[in-house]
Amino acid sequence: MKKYIYPILTFLFILFIFNQNTFGQDSLETSAAAYLFTQAQDSASMALNMGGENNDMFLDNLLVSGDTLGSLPLDIIKINSLNKIYVVDFNNANNISSFPSPLPTETACYYSNTDDKIYAGFNFYQYGQHDVYILNPYNYSVVNSLNTNIYTSNIYNAVHSFNELGNKIIVSKNNEISAFDKTNQNLQLIKKGVHNVFFRAVAASGKVFVISTWTGSLDVIDTSLNVIKSINLGEPLYFGCFNANEHKIYFYNKHFQDNSKVYILNTLTNDINYVSVGSNVSDVLFDAVTDRAYVSSYSDETKIKVIDGKTDLLLPSSQWVQLDHGYCGKMFIAPDRNMIYVLYPETKNARVGTIIDEMLVSEINVPATSITLKYNPFNFNIYVYVPYNAGKQYEQEVFELVYEDPDNDGEGSFTTMNYVSLKNKNMNRVLGTLLNNDLIIDPDSNKLYVANGGFSNISVIQCKGDQDAFVKGENWISFPRLPRQNNDPVETKSVLENIVPLPANLNLEGRVDNSDDSHNAFKSGSDWGTEGLPSVQSTRGYILTITDPHSQFVLPYNGSRLIPTTPITIYEGHKNWVGYFLPWQQDPFDALTNVLPDLKSIKGQYWAAANMGTVSDPEWISTKPYPLHYGDMLILEPFTTTSFIWLSTLNPGDVRTFEDTQHYTYTPQGDYTPVFIEPDTTHMPIEIGAFVNDSCVGAVKVNPDDTLVLIRGYIPENSTDSLVFENYYGNKSTEKHVVNTYFVYNKVSRVNEQRCIRADEHKDFYLISFNGSQQKKIINKSNPFPVMVFPNPAENFINVEYNLQKGAKITVTLYNIEGQTTAVFLANQYRDAGMHTERWKLQKSNGKKILKGLYVIKVSYERNSIIKKIIIN
Repeated sequence: MKKYIYPILTFLFILFIFNQNTFGQDSLETSAAAYLFTQAQDSASMALNMGGENNDMFLDNLLVSGDTLGSLPLDIIKINSLNKIYVVDFNNANNISSFPSPLPTETACYYSNTDDKIYAGFNFYQYGQHDVYILNPYNYSVVNSLNTNIYTSNIYNAVHSFNELGNKIIVSKNNEISAFDKTNQNLQLIKKGVHNVFFRAVAASGKVFVISTWTGSLDVIDTSLNVIKSINLGEPLYFGCFNANEHKIYFYNKHFQDNSKVYILNTLTNDINYVSVGSNVSDVLFDAVTDRAYVSSYSDETKIKVIDGKTDLLLPSSQWVQLDHGYCGKMFIAPDRNMIYVLYPETKNARVGTIIDEMLVSEINVPATSITLKYNPFNFNIYVYVPYNAGKQYEQEVFELVYEDPDNDGEGSFTTMNYVSLKNKNMNRVLGTLLNNDLIIDPDSNKLYVANGGFSNISVIQCKGDQDAFVKGENWISFPRLPRQNNDPVETKSVLENIVPLPANLNLEGRVDNSDDSHNAFKSGSDWGTEGLPSVQSTRGYILTITDPHSQFVLPYNGSRLIPTTPITIYEGHKNWVGYFLPWQQDPFDALTNVLPDLKSIKGQYWAAANMGTVSDPEWISTKPYPLHYGDMLILEPFTTTSFIWLSTLNPGDVRTFEDTQHYTYTPQGDYTPVFIEPDTTHMPIEIGAFVNDSCVGAVKVNPDDTLVLIRGYIPENSTDSLVFENYYGNKSTEKHVVNTYFVYNKVSRVNEQRCIRADEHKDFYLISFNGSQQKKIINKSNPFPVMVFPNPAENFINVEYNLQKGAKITVTLYNIEGQTTAVFLANQYRDAGMHTERWKLQKSNGKKILKGLYVIKVSYERNSIIKKIIIN
């Protein structure tokens, strides 16, 4: 598995959100006073300057709620005399209003989606003063306020964080943890401790976990507001990450002191363990795929250390990740590309990043000091935050590193392409160490919001986003990214009306699950008709037909992407219209690996395949497939009702461009009947047309090397006429050749029969030969060479037997049912022609035994592969 690593330092707190098609930045002026609450905007690009009359403020506690962005500035030197709340309407950049702020300095904020309220916390300067204010997010008024100081007297007691547990709001503060009822604001003390600094809290597994930064303890609070466990860790813990596989949390300090331990809390038992890594920890990152925690450190060690997620043991150094630099910073993972990123804490304008690809190290250069980096899975680019560029008068910048793959082979790289200046200059290098930073991607937009702490402003950067291009005529599509939760349906009209330019006339055809009945939504002029197809979903496919004169249309995607491992159910006896929602190009046979043995047929817009065998003994015929792209559709017919997950092999497939016929014209009409034709290779035509009653019902352009071509047949259902073919040779001296008689393959007798096809036969597909052959050679995509896998079920070992007609490099890979690589038994190793039997122990590369379950084993060479399902006990 590939892992990419980049080290990150945390100096300034930064929030990023993403939207449309440019990479630019602008600015707005507001005040530094108190609480900013803004309506989110989808198109404009700007910066919100919180400096105003008083520029000595720091932004903290950014929150996103629905269509709004909120931020609290942290007044660390207590000189805010404005006491105002400024409101900026993002839909009207010049509409700025203000109203009195309850207190001068806010320190925490929280949005509750259960009661639709904003909870703002303040510094405490005078005993008895209210320190929590409840705000209405629509008119910005104060709904209520309360004094949450129960235990303390006149002592600094700032609110540090809010969390929600049932109907209670948990407030962690400098000297106490308290809770109040959201309905009646009744207050209850949970724990007290002068200067304990209950700094941060998180709600998980029906509990709230609160860190005390001075005492080094972790308190666990249940729904009855009881401290059910107080764990003394021995040092102040600040940061952590969650292991959902094992229900564990990894905590660590992050100051330049003795912080070589990673503490591991089991949230099911509240037991705690720790691992000493021998050097100062800079970050801990958990990878759910490998079930491992990766630990970087502030030291001259050039390795990322690895902790086993199940056993909590530090793995041997031979399994650590080797770098070419020490002193790594913060890490993060991009699971869709199997990469880990780390940013180096360089203090000079030099290289800042390293990519680790299977232990081979390469570098990315950014021409400035960089402290924060994040991968954007929505456009595959990386964004780097530069707090001061010495070569440009110390201005702040954000660089965009663009992923380029000119050969379209999955082996691309990141290059520095674009940058934008944030117009803030003379950043103090020491000031950057006072506050933490981060880059957060909002899946519902495509903008970068940069909170520039030392300058008290927010920069908004507009980035290139996802979109799909449609052509006039027929488009086989899906909607991989929609504004919804999970795979919930979305109103059809709300999606289609975002097409640019909006067509005057369009039709969207779809099918519901477990049915072959077509349902349609249409637009004619200004009239919409969506009753037949009121909603769309990402797992389904659709045929969009546009009749406007424009040659190309664009649909900008918005909302969240569907999780790549979302299962799709396909139903026996039906042709299932399925959407492809993985954000990378793939060979369709690779993408369908998990379900290929269960399929009777596959249809794409320009290619098709049919299984002429059985589940246990498949025999496929297929024209050359076109790669699957993000937002494509396939029509699948299974032997039995089953569910599958798209496999992520990252094999992009062969690049192909569809060329339609020029001589023969026909009108595509949605779904089609595949007509596979073996052309006469002794006299190859340029085009082949199919006719019923002198009307062209389909045609295909023939390439010189084609041995099998596909006519997408739109055969009329009610006609009793025969199907007649015509060869076109493109030469006036050669007349068109009408083919009245041809050979049709009989699946039962397994021979070609000389006969004519009647239009009312209604077969699922036809296999025709113009060569006059009485025998049929099966073109077997899924079984290009004999392979046996035994025993099955297997327990400790697996044997793979295969026969090669010629010498070739072989790869044998084991996948779990979710399409993730479990083990690579053979990686592109040469084997001579002949019979081979290979035996492998059922274990992963780390030596751990493979878990019980259903798996898929894939044996491949060159462009051929065979798939077998096996059970491991």
